[in-house]
Amino acid sequence: MPRSGLKLLLVGVLALLLLLSAPLGVAALPSWLSRAPAPEEPIPSQGPSGRLQELAPPGAVQQLKRQLAGRHPQLTLVSPVDDSLVQSDAVELVLDVQDWPVSRDPDLGIGPHVAVQVDDRPLIRLDQLTNGKLRLKLDDLTPGSHRFSAWAAYPWGEAVTTSGGAIQGRLHLWQRLNATQPASDAPWVVPVPPANEENQQPLMLDWLIWNAPLQNIRDGDGRWRIRISVDGDSFLTDHQEAIWLKGTGSNGTTLQLELLDGQGEPLQPVFNNRLIRLEAGRRDRPVWLKARLSEDELEHLSGTPRQERIDPEPSLQRSPAKEEQNDDQEAQEQAQQADVASEPVVATAEEPTTEPELATVDDSIEEAVDKAIDDDDDPTPPMDPALAPQQLEPDPAPVRQPEPLLRPESSLGGSARELLNPDGRLKQP
Repeated sequence: MPRSGLKLLLVGVLALLLLLSAPLGVAALPSWLSRAPAPEEPIPSQGPSGRLQELAPPGAVQQLKRQLAGRHPQLTLVSPVDDSLVQSDAVELVLDVQDWPVSRDPDLGIGPHVAVQVDDRPLIRLDQLTNGKLRLKLDDLTPGSHRFSAWAAYPWGEAVTTSGGAIQGRLHLWQRLNATQPASDAPWVVPVPPANEENQQPLMLDWLIWNAPLQNIRDGDGRWRIRISVDGDSFLTDHQEAIWLKGTGSNGTTLQLELLDGQGEPLQPVFNNRLIRLEAGRRDRPVWLKARLSEDELEHLSGTPRQERIDPEPSLQRSPAKEEQNDDQEAQEQAQQADVASEPVVATAEEPTTEPELATVDDSIEEAVDKAIDDDDDPTPPMDPALAPQQLEPDPAPVRQPEPLLRPESSLGGSARELLNPDGRLKQP
């Protein structure tokens, strides 16, 4: 074959190949340029199932939450300074606590309190405030770096999740020790068991996640999950709130909490895989597991005083101020009456005044006169009543002058002769 013909044949074959491969090249171009893996959807959360059943909180818990709903606890680290180096074998942790009624009732148990955890040690619950501050002495820490957290807690142990109700910090005893604690900005989980740390029905499960990224703002933004295992039964949750479970039996139980990323992979498992053992519950159940609290129990367990009661009929009761004012008025009236009674009363001619006691006095006078006439030893013979008008001139009518009225306390005195006129007639008063 001539060389020119061979060239034409090769050109035709190449052109045919180009025409056939062009569409395939356009379709494969995106995969050649993009080497990043396709985004994966976060694993969905799954609630308790099987032997575990989620329940509503007990009635007493709901009552206490309503009672404390107006509180906004604020915790502040006073000492030591966060991330400080402590040159001592003992450390005193001092926290300032505001707007949280830390207390304990001798009969009902611990009320609102503050829980403290150092590293992965058991929780320490504090229920005594001194001038608004909590003090905890730590004298058994090993040299090196440690982390601690503290939070306001309800009587049953659940953590308060309002802003300012929890703090975290780090301290270094004698010297910093790297790679023994999570980074300051790394997420880590803290299990929160029930206050009595016993397995009683229903069982509360709670936790805190420090430095957890925000999620559930929009669909598909899940960045962490909590895997909870109760005696081998597991479920996933993506919310930071306490849950109540039923179905774990009455014996001791084992709780495991793991912090996972959105795809279910462990996040720093050395610090975020925690195991807790709860012993079997005793016969005496805590009061916060009751269906309802009495008014006194609610007052004592919440650490808040009972609200002042309003009298349904306030008009029937006298206030202290009014009672004192009325007493003063009554005393003044009594004093005025006593003054009036002690002053002499003078009757005028225009308005003659008589008192009920005058009739009694006149009767007494007449009786005294009769007795005096019968018993008198005067030798003067009695006058003849028939001659008296001719022999004796009648006395002119006396002009009566105003005289003081007889007082009820007056009494007769002197001889009976003083009561008669010279003519033997009774003196007119």
